[in-house]
Amino acid sequence: MLSGQVPFHSSQEGSAVSHAADIMHKIKEGQFSLESEAWKNVSEEAKELVRGLLTVDPAKRLKMSNLRYSEWLQDGSALSSTPLMTPDILESSGPAVRTGVNVTFMAFNKGKREGFFLKSVENAPLAKRRKLKMSSTGAEGRRSSSSSSSSSSSGSSTRPPKAKIPAIRHDPPS
Repeated sequence: MLSGQVPFHSSQEGSAVSHAADIMHKIKEGQFSLESEAWKNVSEEAKELVRGLLTVDPAKRLKMSNLRYSEWLQDGSALSSTPLMTPDILESSGPAVRTGVNVTFMAFNKGKREGFFLKSVENAPLAKRRKLKMSSTGAEGRRSSSSSSSSSSSGSSTRPPKAKIPAIRHDPPS
């Protein structure tokens, strides 16, 4: 609605299915641009808000509690005179814009039907380190675990007790 163009718009030629697959890939990877001609009349404050909301990493994504501090939402005195790209304005933009919006909605519907899937953990850095550690310790690791299990059965364990995992705290919004 800010620019009349979705930030994940696919520029590739081909079927709507390939467009949808490309759009879904861009969404999952956080690949988007707010620099095209369509976004030139959108303020930097609005673009910053969009970037914050579209951040893939949940730890870095703009939180609802921080949304109220957005410069774009706070600055009510300097409302933009640029019209929002509502459906009637988009309709007058021609078939290319309409097609792009339709393809994006198809991609979202496909994602809704098929769901988003987590990537395999085998290629995650932590899994790679664990595999490397397991292969480097090899038989030595197996020997030490068998000796520690025999010593723990005799009651004199040399291992420190397992650390307690702290409870997750949910701070109330300020």
